[in-house]
Amino acid sequence: MLSRLGAETLAGLGMANQVMMILMTLVLGITTGTMALVSRARGACDAAAASHVLRQSLLLALLLSSVVGLAGIALAPWLLSALGAEGAAAQAGTLYLRILLIGLAGVAMDFTLANTLRGVGDSVTPLRTNAAVVVLNIGGTALLVFGPGPFPALGIAGAAAASIGARAVGVAWLWTRLRGGRSGFQWQPGSWSPDRTTIRRILDIGVPGALESIVRTGSSVALMGVVARTGAGTAAIAAHTIGLQMEMFSRLATIGLGTAATSLVGQRVGAGEPRAAERMGWLACAMGVALLGGLGLVTFLLAGPLSNIFSDDPATARLTADYLRTISLAQPLYAMGMVAAGALRGGGDTRFPMWAAAVGGWLFMVPAAWLLGVHLGWGPRAVWLVQALNYAVFAALLTWRFRAGGWKGIRL
Repeated sequence: MLSRLGAETLAGLGMANQVMMILMTLVLGITTGTMALVSRARGACDAAAASHVLRQSLLLALLLSSVVGLAGIALAPWLLSALGAEGAAAQAGTLYLRILLIGLAGVAMDFTLANTLRGVGDSVTPLRTNAAVVVLNIGGTALLVFGPGPFPALGIAGAAAASIGARAVGVAWLWTRLRGGRSGFQWQPGSWSPDRTTIRRILDIGVPGALESIVRTGSSVALMGVVARTGAGTAAIAAHTIGLQMEMFSRLATIGLGTAATSLVGQRVGAGEPRAAERMGWLACAMGVALLGGLGLVTFLLAGPLSNIFSDDPATARLTADYLRTISLAQPLYAMGMVAAGALRGGGDTRFPMWAAAVGGWLFMVPAAWLLGVHLGWGPRAVWLVQALNYAVFAALLTWRFRAGGWKGIRL
């Protein structure tokens, strides 16, 4: 849909999304602590403690999102310029990013509420809510970008506004479900005053999770910067953007399984059943590998037709197909690493996934991609091959750590 706005606008949108992901991780990674503490409270049958953690998490999320959002709005042009955005791409990206950041508090509340539900074992409600948000976002984008009938044609600003509106609906629905008690979460009234002890516990777990997300997203942004410097032009950046957006469908499935692993492992550890927790973790990993293996195979076989749907520019479509074929077969490895990381978080080990992401992303992926794609002149295809290999590095590190079992003795 947005490809009709042109390759430069699409490239600006892609860069803005990468910056937005980094800024979001400064806030959303904290919800790792929310889910871990709520899941353990659930395992210990302590509804009052779970409600207290939720209240403190919402206060923390609103504070952090306000600070990060204001800083991001002020620094938007500089952040996009650091990625190599120029001209029309920089202008479109700056506008899109600034509007998105207005709604950062809504995103923070969405993730906090969703991870609370996942912490008590309800992954269905967040999944359905996310699906509804996606549908509303697509519908709103169609109406506000091109302005059919009485609707204004706002261009890329309309896409950002549609995203904010859809997210607001999702937050309202999640809050209603939590307060209504139909999700398995037993809401208990209590004080909304800041509690330093609880906030410190959330941060002790959540900060490594946030840093992991920053490390991971930062390496992804750096990788886009490498693609922009391969000499393949705007088409390569647009192809990378489209590829990431298409890959997001499979990533959402992996995120769902990873958060389910966090919840289930955390609940079993909270109930004093470490062996059952380990079984849950391996089961979630196996499901992730099977699911993304199937999705990856379908994507590989349909890479050409799918690319033509998302772009009518021949050069962009050709490079998008190359991206999909390269990345799709590595999807099972991506699933293995991400779900194993989720299982470790449920056990309270949030630091190792952070270090593994740093090793894979910054010590291997970014330098190797620059060496092959830019220095040796092998182009964006070499960059994407390195990206696929990084999935294998992360999967190997995380499965080794989970198998070692040291997480079973961590106390929160």
